[in-house]
Amino acid sequence: MDYKLDFFSVFSLLAIGQGVFLLIFLTFKRFKSPSYRLLSGILLALMFQLAHDQLVSSRLILKVPFLVGTAHFFSYCIGPLILLYVSSLINKNFRFKTAHLLHFIPFLVYNLIKLPSYISSAAKKLSFLNFYYESLDKNPTHFVEVRGFNDILNGFLLFDLHKLIYVAIAFYLFVKYRKLVLNKFSNIDKTNLSWMQNILFGYSIIWLLIPIERFHGFYGIDSILVSHAGALMLSVHIYFIAYLAFSQQAKPAAMAISSAPSESDTKYFGQILVKAQNIMVDEKLFLDKQLTLSKLSAKIDVREHTLSRAINHELKVNFFDYVNAHRVQEAKALLQSEQARRYTVEHVGIEAGFSSKATFYRAFKKQTGITPSKFQKSL
Repeated sequence: MDYKLDFFSVFSLLAIGQGVFLLIFLTFKRFKSPSYRLLSGILLALMFQLAHDQLVSSRLILKVPFLVGTAHFFSYCIGPLILLYVSSLINKNFRFKTAHLLHFIPFLVYNLIKLPSYISSAAKKLSFLNFYYESLDKNPTHFVEVRGFNDILNGFLLFDLHKLIYVAIAFYLFVKYRKLVLNKFSNIDKTNLSWMQNILFGYSIIWLLIPIERFHGFYGIDSILVSHAGALMLSVHIYFIAYLAFSQQAKPAAMAISSAPSESDTKYFGQILVKAQNIMVDEKLFLDKQLTLSKLSAKIDVREHTLSRAINHELKVNFFDYVNAHRVQEAKALLQSEQARRYTVEHVGIEAGFSSKATFYRAFKKQTGITPSKFQKSL
């Protein structure tokens, strides 16, 4: 039987190689960190899935028939690993606990049930593979027709819904954490928000492709196209994780989630905001690119929680937007000055306290409805 190697197979094999290199790097450099240990587990599971899929699609699995039936070996492991990974980034005091093992009970139970299949003879597995490929060569939709919609739906509920639920919970934790970070920092470039968001979006795209892969045969979608799309997304995600990991100079900053502060009366909030406004304008604290809620609260001698509640409840914004609103006003003043003609718009943003061009443009457009360049031209 002919083996089939194409661009997608080679691309996937290179991604697996990149993943192996990253695993070695994490093991020797950063394996003491719980978050990087969990990331290593996720990488291992993703690479196994990708390798198995490529062995099947290229028919190289005929050379290693003992792997037949192991496609879902890590199915009940990936979701919990993603959730615990996000939790480890959110909580700087994260530690592995015995209770965490409860997440992996389905993983253990499933593989114990599948054990007889794993240890069945190579001859039996080769016989199945020959039948499988011969059937596909005669009719690419053979197994879709034989199984039927209900059987494939059961497979989706059994193996895939579990992952989607865990990723959804991880996203929920991320959204809560993002809200807390934006209420504490005026510059989020050095936090782990972008890292978490990019990785979670990558997982989401991969897992949202699962229903398409499961049910494409009922809607006339080309199975080869779907297979290539799945392999491509999984490979790109492994490359992306490697890029993020190697570009990080240190472990992503984490911040413990704390409970919401208690309510304070509106009059007191108003007094706090007047003090904050006066010191922000008089001392131009917003020019400090690393200005935090802690720094500002120390300046006006109030508790962080109280200042945060004042900004949230009275101004209906988070601390990040509160500080950036002052920076936008400063940028507008600079853009209207004579000196602005000597500098680029990006330089004006840096002078106004923004840490990057992207943050400056987003904040400026959010406050004014137009970009800094358009604002400058309108003068």
